Amino acid sequence: MYTVQYQGFIVVFFIYLAKPFSMRYLVVLYLFTSLDTVSLSAQTHRFSPGFMIKQNGDTLNGLFYWRKYAESYDSLYYKPSADSPEQAMAWPAVQYAARTGKDEVYIQTMKRILDYLDPNTFNIRMKDSSRVETIPLTPIFKGKVLTLYLFRGDADFYFISDSSGKAVQLIQTYRYLTPREQMFYLTQVPKYMINYEYRNQLMMYYNFDSDRKMADLLERTLYQEVSLKTLVKKMDSKLVSVR
Repeated sequence: MYTVQYQGFIVVFFIYLAKPFSMRYLVVLYLFTSLDTVSLSAQTHRFSPGFMIKQNGDTLNGLFYWRKYAESYDSLYYKPSADSPEQAMAWPAVQYAARTGKDEVYIQTMKRILDYLDPNTFNIRMKDSSRVETIPLTPIFKGKVLTLYLFRGDADFYFISDSSGKAVQLIQTYRYLTPREQMFYLTQVPKYMINYEYRNQLMMYYNFDSDRKMADLLERTLYQEVSLKTLVKKMDSKLVSVR
């Protein structure tokens, strides 16, 4: 929508150059009016109908906005109606929020592991670090038993919950090789080693020992959205079938 309107501004600008002074005044007035309309339109349309549940259990309906894959320092913005002033709410005040036809977030306070691998330098960042914070979790798969969430901080972090609704961080950490370990490599010494802790965690939600195909899939599952979604979706389907 904005591209078409701004292309129109360019056309009007050239018309402006070709017109006498009196007509130029009208063209300038049109441009300023149109820019204000675009600004107001963008401001209005960033809010979407929805509802939220506060920590005290109260439900609020109205118009909502939050940044997609928001971080802990972001806020949720709420308006009871279109002509109401917006209110900024910190995540600790919110339990759940959903926007009609868009997305939803579950807010939880937890101690989470911060380790991640820098994709540009392949250096380990925030090694052996953790933090207690309140974060918004975006569901990327919702099954009948299991739900997989994504939180985008310095890197992508994944969480899982069962029917209890309590989300647990799926953990992948990294470490550098010791000088002794490096001696076992004649060429191409790896820069780091990956600890696939999330694979052991997922065993708490499904009995992989009794399902060879699922066990093989678990071993191939990477700490990536598509890979984890594939596994968790199959886990959920099998858990539902045995109920």
